[in-house]
Amino acid sequence: MRVAPVRLLASGPVDKGTSAPVATEKSTITVPEIVRRLGIARGAVYELLERKEIPAIRLGHNRRWIISRRAYEQWERTFGSSERSPARLA
Repeated sequence: MRVAPVRLLASGPVDKGTSAPVATEKSTITVPEIVRRLGIARGAVYELLERKEIPAIRLGHNRRWIISRRAYEQWERTFGSSERSPARLA
């Protein structure tokens, strides 16, 4: 018995011309990503989150931080790279 090959469907968006999966950027950013981008300690990032200097919300039983990539990048453009940045003062 001959079996036809199975074509897997991409779970995300695909390029209409090639049917190849298109890379999409996550809508949230993690604390380790912020640590790398700002070059500060993880504890300093959590302090900024607790002081509500980085826009984020706490969610769920374990109170996990949810940080919108768009809101964070706006914050970073405004405060993250300046010498008076809250991150630099932390």
